[in-house]
Amino acid sequence: MHRFYVQGGKPVLKEGDFQHAIVVLRLEEGKEIEIIQGFGQRHLAKIGKIDLKAKQAELIIGEKIEESVEPPCKITLIQGIPRMDKLGDIVESCTQLGVSKFVLVYCKRTQGRYPQDRWDKKIHSLGITAKCAAELSAREIVPEIIGPMDFEKAIALSEGTKLIPWELEQSTHIAKSIKGQPSEVTIAIGPEGGLEHSEIELARSNGFIPVTLGPRILRAELAPVVAISQLLSQVEA
Repeated sequence: MHRFYVQGGKPVLKEGDFQHAIVVLRLEEGKEIEIIQGFGQRHLAKIGKIDLKAKQAELIIGEKIEESVEPPCKITLIQGIPRMDKLGDIVESCTQLGVSKFVLVYCKRTQGRYPQDRWDKKIHSLGITAKCAAELSAREIVPEIIGPMDFEKAIALSEGTKLIPWELEQSTHIAKSIKGQPSEVTIAIGPEGGLEHSEIELARSNGFIPVTLGPRILRAELAPVVAISQLLSQVEA
């Protein structure tokens, strides 16, 4: 069944969602879809009146879907900025896994800084990627994407149980670091080349626990996927 995120107010499909549903998928009046209006607000709906001139379609709301696919804890990913072409893959994969917020940060080994106008376009593009990934995986929310900001600021603002994978940590695994059922978990991942020792110490002083993801060095776009998967295997067990 096709899923669409609908903004507050009168439920309608418009703009990109109208184009996808009515023009691309050729959905007609009376076709049943699933709509998501915010955390916990999943409903069955039927497409009502289609206005081709205004490019919008009314929706007839049906029963609420009670089943939830959201993780039992809020997951924030502090991601050291890799090459720009890798960010889309990270956002797509981690959205499907259950990340609620991405914080993009400049680290000491980040390769270059980009002008704000380029970031504005990139954040917009990543937002579209996150929305599509959330629809595909039946998420109840579209993750928030903020940044860029400096690593130090993001670390200071972090909340919940705090984990930071580090290649020099060999004995502390994510499973050992999760006590009970946390309501929020923050995971900090470095860019290509990893994090410097001073950044690990700064994170440690702000309550982060250095953890290992295993004996092998992982690519920048794979490390967050492995970290979140290991976390989920613990909190969803």
